[in-house]
Amino acid sequence: MSEQITAGKLAEETRSILSGGSAKIEVMPTRRMCLTAVQQARDKAIFQYIYAQKADGNHVVPFDLLDEREVELVPYRDGAMMIELKDRILTGLPKNMGIYQLTTTDLFPEEVIPAPSTYLTMFKGRSSFNLEGSPFYVPVKDKLYVYGISGEGCKLNLKGIYAGATYNETEFFCVPPELQIDIINMAVGILATMQNIPEDIITDNTKR
Repeated sequence: MSEQITAGKLAEETRSILSGGSAKIEVMPTRRMCLTAVQQARDKAIFQYIYAQKADGNHVVPFDLLDEREVELVPYRDGAMMIELKDRILTGLPKNMGIYQLTTTDLFPEEVIPAPSTYLTMFKGRSSFNLEGSPFYVPVKDKLYVYGISGEGCKLNLKGIYAGATYNETEFFCVPPELQIDIINMAVGILATMQNIPEDIITDNTKR
């Protein structure tokens, strides 16, 4: 069985490469800096991976990218409930791919149907708005507005592609094995770039 991929392990590998001197870095970054770079590199690598897959005609979301977390409904208005996404989902992916599936937590889960962000303005007040009684949600920025499900404190399961910063260093990092090398290389590049940025010194024009 292959070793589980975690942000901590990728950060250690990144730091190991930098300590070898091949990246020509002057000051060795801390473990925390390496961890942050790995988290950022993961998101960038996922974007590139998904768009490359899409260009090849493959629209399937790799299972390794998906993580499922419990989210809570709170009352909103006009019979709607709201979910505030405290754990950031990757945005900017094709067809809102960052949110893969929203379901109830029942023994036999019911899927909550996704609707486009323009749905509220286009169909509000029309007879077709409630989708024949089927529960649905509308994503707007960092919130989901849910219709057809009631009950304050009710929880749903949200399966999606979560941002790298939402993972600690010991959790499974939700990346396919083939992206490990890309993530490490990108993290090394991020840290090397940070080291090469000249310091911004503000002076009072006094000659020194």
